[in-house]
Amino acid sequence: MTPVKKCHAVYKGKRIWCGTVSLTDGTIQETHTLGMAMRWDFHEDFVFSEDALRKMDSGESVFFCIREDGKIDGNCEDLPEWIAARIREQVRLLWY
Repeated sequence: MTPVKKCHAVYKGKRIWCGTVSLTDGTIQETHTLGMAMRWDFHEDFVFSEDALRKMDSGESVFFCIREDGKIDGNCEDLPEWIAARIREQVRLLWY
């Protein structure tokens, strides 16, 4: 049986699990590791900066995470495909 491969992402040389992305142009604005999210029990208010929270609240940006299967998800909803494609352009997906 072939083992199931898992994915993680690298952005600007650092491993990431989640972040925020602009809904205007799809630019990644802020990123965090899975460890950081777990440390704060996945509470966005503790993980993200005040600026990132303000942008998410105003609709300028949106949360995303990169699952172990490589799928890019939003927060309880699917991201528009063009946003997911822009994120894929900016990160490197590594399989292990």
